[in-house]
Amino acid sequence: MNLNEACKLLEEKFNIKEDTQNIYVYPKNSDGSTNLDAGMKLSSVHDQSWTLYEVQRDQEFELGQFDTKELGILALYVAVKGRFETLTVDQQVKEELREAGDVKSGLAILQHHVSKAYFSLGTEKKEAINVGEEGNKYSVYYVAADAQRIMISKSRPLPGALVVTYNYGRMLEEFDRLIKPWKAKQTISVYEEEQLKRIYMGK
Repeated sequence: MNLNEACKLLEEKFNIKEDTQNIYVYPKNSDGSTNLDAGMKLSSVHDQSWTLYEVQRDQEFELGQFDTKELGILALYVAVKGRFETLTVDQQVKEELREAGDVKSGLAILQHHVSKAYFSLGTEKKEAINVGEEGNKYSVYYVAADAQRIMISKSRPLPGALVVTYNYGRMLEEFDRLIKPWKAKQTISVYEEEQLKRIYMGK
């Protein structure tokens, strides 16, 4: 992804500024001015590597490093989409999950609204949101392509764990939708895709 492509996708809701070493993206206020409370910054030193930061007023938090500008800009794009845009979820589905009395009924609801590729209840699955039982409580975690576990939520009652699974399953679906056109245009390794996914998920 190049900067012009990113600008076309983001310019309606975000202000984008570039100088010799940095690209800044901040949300727009209702009057079109820049909201400086929080944003994203992609920085480079001599174009040799690119580092992505989340900016909160006068603080910066590193999110990742990238070997090429194109991959850095793609990371900037997914970070902005994940951090500043609200993912559409069905509130009725969440209410149904809150009323689920057992794993079987929760599974029946989830699989009608999230592809089974993105979640698993009981049997651990890579590149998916997993739910594990611990006594009468449930933990929700993501399993990366390299089998690394990334904890999302621990020791929840089943209904709460199901809602978290739905929310993050929808995030994985949306991430794949966002990144699919760019995978056809540039080479992205499994490691790089996992890095982008973690940035999008905020994990």
